[in-house]
Amino acid sequence: MHRGDENLILVDWSTLAALRWYDHAVQNTRFVALTVSNFIDDLVHKGVALDRFHVVGFSLGAEIAGLVGKMIKSGKLRRITGLDPAMPLYLGAGPQGRLDANDAHFVDVIHTDGGILGFARPLGHADFYPNGGTPAQPGCTVEGIVEEQRINEYVACSHNKAWKYYAESVMHPADFPSVHCKNFDEFESNSCEDARSEPVYMGYLADPTVRGTFFLQTNEKEPYGRGIEGRIFRDSSLENATSSQRKSISW
Repeated sequence: MHRGDENLILVDWSTLAALRWYDHAVQNTRFVALTVSNFIDDLVHKGVALDRFHVVGFSLGAEIAGLVGKMIKSGKLRRITGLDPAMPLYLGAGPQGRLDANDAHFVDVIHTDGGILGFARPLGHADFYPNGGTPAQPGCTVEGIVEEQRINEYVACSHNKAWKYYAESVMHPADFPSVHCKNFDEFESNSCEDARSEPVYMGYLADPTVRGTFFLQTNEKEPYGRGIEGRIFRDSSLENATSSQRKSISW
Protein backbone atom coordinates (compact mmCIF):
# COMPACT_ATOMS: atom_id res chain seq x y z
CA MET A 1 0.00 0.00 0.00
CA HIS A 2 2.98 2.29 0.57
CA ARG A 3 4.15 1.72 -3.00
CA GLY A 4 1.38 3.75 -4.61
CA ASP A 5 -2.30 4.00 -5.39
CA GLU A 6 -3.06 0.29 -5.42
CA ASN A 7 -5.65 -2.07 -4.02
CA LEU A 8 -4.56 -5.21 -2.20
CA ILE A 9 -6.91 -8.20 -2.26
CA LEU A 10 -6.12 -11.02 0.17
CA VAL A 11 -7.52 -14.53 -0.34
CA ASP A 12 -8.07 -16.33 2.96
CA TRP A 13 -8.46 -20.03 2.25
CA SER A 14 -7.04 -21.15 5.59
CA THR A 15 -10.03 -23.36 6.43
CA LEU A 16 -9.47 -25.29 3.20
CA ALA A 17 -5.69 -25.47 3.59
CA ALA A 18 -5.36 -26.27 7.30
CA LEU A 19 -6.54 -29.84 6.97
CA ARG A 20 -5.21 -33.03 8.47
CA TRP A 21 -4.01 -34.35 5.14
CA TYR A 22 -1.96 -32.36 2.63
CA ASP A 23 -3.62 -34.04 -0.35
CA HIS A 24 -7.00 -32.63 0.71
CA ALA A 25 -5.54 -29.12 0.62
CA VAL A 26 -4.16 -29.84 -2.85
CA GLN A 27 -7.61 -30.95 -4.02
CA ASN A 28 -9.12 -27.72 -2.68
CA THR A 29 -6.77 -25.54 -4.73
CA ARG A 30 -8.96 -25.93 -7.82
CA PHE A 31 -12.03 -24.67 -5.97
CA VAL A 32 -10.10 -21.69 -4.61
CA ALA A 33 -8.66 -20.91 -8.05
CA LEU A 34 -12.09 -21.07 -9.67
CA THR A 35 -13.49 -18.68 -7.06
CA VAL A 36 -10.62 -16.22 -7.55
CA SER A 37 -10.77 -16.39 -11.36
CA ASN A 38 -14.53 -15.75 -11.31
CA PHE A 39 -13.96 -12.81 -8.97
CA ILE A 40 -11.38 -11.28 -11.31
CA ASP A 41 -13.62 -11.86 -14.33
CA ASP A 42 -16.43 -10.08 -12.50
CA LEU A 43 -14.21 -7.09 -11.70
CA VAL A 44 -13.09 -6.90 -15.33
CA HIS A 45 -16.72 -7.03 -16.44
CA LYS A 46 -17.37 -4.05 -14.15
CA GLY A 47 -14.61 -2.01 -15.73
CA VAL A 48 -11.34 -2.91 -14.02
CA ALA A 49 -8.55 -3.35 -16.57
CA LEU A 50 -7.17 -6.88 -16.60
CA ASP A 51 -3.63 -5.59 -17.03
CA ARG A 52 -3.86 -4.06 -13.55
CA PHE A 53 -3.88 -7.46 -11.87
CA HIS A 54 -0.77 -9.03 -10.38
CA VAL A 55 -1.40 -12.36 -8.64
CA VAL A 56 1.10 -13.41 -5.96
CA GLY A 57 1.01 -16.81 -4.27
CA PHE A 58 3.19 -18.74 -1.83
CA SER A 59 3.63 -22.54 -1.85
CA LEU A 60 0.21 -24.02 -2.66
CA GLY A 61 -0.90 -20.43 -3.22
CA ALA A 62 1.56 -20.23 -6.11
CA GLU A 63 -0.07 -23.29 -7.66
CA ILE A 64 -3.46 -21.63 -7.15
CA ALA A 65 -2.15 -18.54 -8.93
CA GLY A 66 -1.22 -20.72 -11.89
CA LEU A 67 -4.67 -22.29 -11.95
CA VAL A 68 -6.24 -18.82 -11.84
CA GLY A 69 -4.23 -17.92 -14.91
CA LYS A 70 -5.53 -21.02 -16.67
CA MET A 71 -9.17 -20.57 -15.62
CA ILE A 72 -9.69 -16.84 -16.14
CA LYS A 73 -11.96 -16.02 -19.08
CA SER A 74 -11.24 -12.30 -19.52
CA GLY A 75 -7.87 -12.82 -21.15
CA LYS A 76 -4.35 -13.41 -19.90
CA LEU A 77 -3.13 -12.04 -16.57
CA ARG A 78 -0.37 -9.44 -16.69
CA ARG A 79 1.82 -11.05 -14.05
CA ILE A 80 1.98 -13.97 -11.65
CA THR A 81 4.64 -14.21 -8.96
CA GLY A 82 5.18 -17.70 -7.56
CA LEU A 83 6.90 -17.83 -4.18
CA ASP A 84 8.52 -21.27 -3.88
CA PRO A 85 5.66 -23.12 -5.63
CA ALA A 86 4.73 -26.34 -3.84
CA MET A 87 6.34 -29.48 -5.27
CA PRO A 88 4.76 -32.41 -3.32
CA LEU A 89 2.00 -33.97 -5.49
CA TYR A 90 2.84 -31.55 -8.33
CA LEU A 91 6.09 -33.05 -9.56
CA GLY A 92 4.42 -35.07 -12.31
CA ALA A 93 1.50 -32.73 -12.90
CA GLY A 94 2.79 -31.17 -16.10
CA PRO A 95 2.22 -27.57 -17.26
CA GLN A 96 -1.57 -27.90 -17.15
CA GLY A 97 -1.58 -29.01 -13.53
CA ARG A 98 0.93 -26.62 -11.97
CA LEU A 99 2.30 -23.09 -12.30
CA ASP A 100 3.69 -22.55 -15.79
CA ALA A 101 5.06 -19.69 -17.89
CA ASN A 102 1.93 -19.75 -20.07
CA ASP A 103 -0.31 -18.74 -17.14
CA ALA A 104 0.43 -15.00 -17.50
CA HIS A 105 2.27 -12.57 -19.75
CA PHE A 106 5.04 -12.59 -17.14
CA VAL A 107 5.61 -15.32 -14.58
CA ASP A 108 8.45 -14.79 -12.12
CA VAL A 109 9.34 -17.41 -9.54
CA ILE A 110 11.45 -17.28 -6.38
CA HIS A 111 12.91 -20.67 -5.38
CA THR A 112 14.14 -21.16 -1.80
CA ASP A 113 13.44 -24.79 -0.86
CA GLY A 114 14.00 -26.54 -4.17
CA GLY A 115 13.79 -30.31 -4.08
CA ILE A 116 12.06 -30.44 -0.69
CA LEU A 117 8.83 -28.43 -0.34
CA GLY A 118 9.35 -26.38 -3.48
CA PHE A 119 10.36 -26.90 -7.10
CA ALA A 120 14.03 -26.69 -8.05
CA ARG A 121 13.59 -26.54 -11.81
CA PRO A 122 12.55 -23.36 -13.63
CA LEU A 123 8.80 -22.84 -13.96
CA GLY A 124 8.39 -19.29 -15.23
CA HIS A 125 9.83 -16.72 -17.60
CA ALA A 126 12.27 -15.55 -14.93
CA ASP A 127 13.31 -17.90 -12.13
CA PHE A 128 15.29 -16.51 -9.20
CA TYR A 129 17.51 -18.67 -7.01
CA PRO A 130 18.60 -16.79 -3.88
CA ASN A 131 21.47 -18.68 -2.24
CA GLY A 132 21.14 -21.41 -4.84
CA GLY A 133 17.40 -21.81 -4.34
CA THR A 134 17.74 -24.84 -2.08
CA PRO A 135 17.87 -25.53 1.67
CA ALA A 136 19.26 -24.58 3.97
CA GLN A 137 18.74 -20.89 3.30
CA PRO A 138 20.91 -18.54 5.41
CA GLY A 139 19.51 -18.38 8.92
CA CYS A 140 17.82 -21.78 8.65
CA THR A 141 20.40 -23.95 10.37
CA VAL A 142 19.35 -26.06 13.35
CA GLU A 143 21.69 -24.12 15.61
CA GLY A 144 20.31 -20.75 14.58
CA ILE A 145 16.70 -21.80 14.97
CA VAL A 146 17.31 -23.37 18.39
CA GLU A 147 19.14 -20.24 19.49
CA GLU A 148 16.18 -18.09 18.51
CA GLN A 149 13.68 -20.62 19.93
CA ARG A 150 11.91 -21.16 16.62
CA ILE A 151 11.90 -24.99 16.58
CA ASN A 152 8.46 -25.14 14.96
CA GLU A 153 9.84 -23.24 11.96
CA TYR A 154 12.67 -25.64 11.17
CA VAL A 155 10.93 -27.81 8.58
CA ALA A 156 9.57 -24.89 6.56
CA CYS A 157 12.23 -22.28 7.33
CA SER A 158 13.80 -22.27 3.86
CA HIS A 159 10.36 -22.55 2.24
CA ASN A 160 9.16 -19.46 4.12
CA LYS A 161 12.15 -17.40 3.05
CA ALA A 162 10.51 -16.95 -0.37
CA TRP A 163 7.66 -14.79 0.90
CA LYS A 164 9.95 -13.00 3.36
CA TYR A 165 12.33 -11.98 0.58
CA TYR A 166 9.46 -10.84 -1.61
CA ALA A 167 7.80 -8.88 1.21
CA GLU A 168 11.03 -7.00 1.85
CA SER A 169 11.43 -6.29 -1.86
CA VAL A 170 8.14 -4.39 -1.90
CA MET A 171 9.56 -1.64 0.31
CA HIS A 172 13.17 -2.05 -0.80
CA PRO A 173 12.91 -3.14 -4.44
CA ALA A 174 16.51 -2.33 -5.34
CA ASP A 175 18.01 -4.45 -2.55
CA PHE A 176 17.73 -7.77 -4.40
CA PRO A 177 19.73 -7.43 -7.64
CA SER A 178 20.62 -10.72 -9.29
CA VAL A 179 22.85 -11.94 -12.09
CA HIS A 180 21.83 -14.06 -15.07
CA CYS A 181 23.59 -17.44 -14.91
CA LYS A 182 23.10 -20.85 -16.48
CA ASN A 183 23.32 -22.64 -13.12
CA PHE A 184 24.55 -22.34 -9.54
CA ASP A 185 28.00 -23.70 -10.41
CA GLU A 186 28.52 -20.73 -12.69
CA PHE A 187 27.35 -18.31 -10.01
CA GLU A 188 29.48 -19.99 -7.36
CA SER A 189 32.60 -19.51 -9.46
CA ASN A 190 31.61 -15.92 -10.33
CA SER A 191 31.87 -16.81 -14.01
CA CYS A 192 28.41 -15.75 -15.20
CA GLU A 193 28.62 -14.19 -18.65
CA ASP A 194 26.25 -11.36 -17.71
CA ALA A 195 27.98 -10.51 -14.42
CA ARG A 196 28.84 -7.01 -15.60
CA SER A 197 25.47 -6.27 -17.16
CA GLU A 198 22.70 -4.27 -15.55
CA PRO A 199 21.25 -6.14 -12.54
CA VAL A 200 17.92 -7.89 -12.77
CA TYR A 201 15.93 -7.34 -9.60
CA MET A 202 14.21 -10.18 -7.79
CA GLY A 203 10.79 -9.55 -6.28
CA TYR A 204 8.51 -6.57 -6.64
CA LEU A 205 10.69 -4.77 -9.19
CA ALA A 206 11.26 -7.78 -11.48
CA ASP A 207 11.54 -6.71 -15.13
CA PRO A 208 8.74 -8.37 -17.17
CA THR A 209 10.97 -8.52 -20.25
CA VAL A 210 13.74 -10.68 -18.77
CA ARG A 211 14.03 -14.41 -19.36
CA GLY A 212 16.16 -17.10 -17.78
CA THR A 213 17.60 -18.14 -14.43
CA PHE A 214 19.01 -15.60 -12.00
CA PHE A 215 21.12 -15.96 -8.87
CA LEU A 216 21.95 -13.85 -5.83
CA GLN A 217 22.83 -14.09 -2.16
CA THR A 218 20.99 -12.73 0.86
CA ASN A 219 21.69 -12.04 4.51
CA GLU A 220 20.74 -14.46 7.28
CA LYS A 221 18.49 -11.94 9.02
CA GLU A 222 16.53 -8.83 8.08
CA PRO A 223 17.32 -6.88 6.11
CA TYR A 224 17.78 -9.82 3.78
CA GLY A 225 18.70 -7.77 0.73
CA ARG A 226 22.43 -7.25 0.23
CA GLY A 227 22.23 -4.79 -2.61
CA ILE A 228 24.84 -5.00 -5.36
CA GLU A 229 27.05 -7.22 -3.16
CA GLY A 230 24.45 -9.95 -3.46
CA ARG A 231 25.38 -10.48 -7.11
CA ILE A 232 28.86 -11.69 -6.12
CA PHE A 233 29.20 -15.13 -4.57
CA ARG A 234 30.77 -15.12 -1.11
CA ASP A 235 31.45 -18.41 0.69
CA SER A 236 30.93 -16.85 4.11
CA SER A 237 27.22 -16.17 3.61
CA LEU A 238 26.57 -19.80 2.61
CA GLU A 239 28.75 -21.50 5.20
CA ASN A 240 25.71 -23.39 6.47
CA ALA A 241 24.82 -24.89 3.11
CA THR A 242 27.45 -26.90 1.27
CA SER A 243 28.09 -26.67 -2.42
CA SER A 244 27.54 -30.42 -2.82
CA GLN A 245 24.01 -30.09 -1.43
CA ARG A 246 23.13 -27.50 -4.04
CA LYS A 247 24.79 -29.31 -6.93
CA SER A 248 22.76 -32.43 -6.15
CA ILE A 249 19.57 -30.71 -7.29
CA SER A 250 18.87 -31.51 -10.92
CA TRP A 251 16.47 -29.62 -13.17
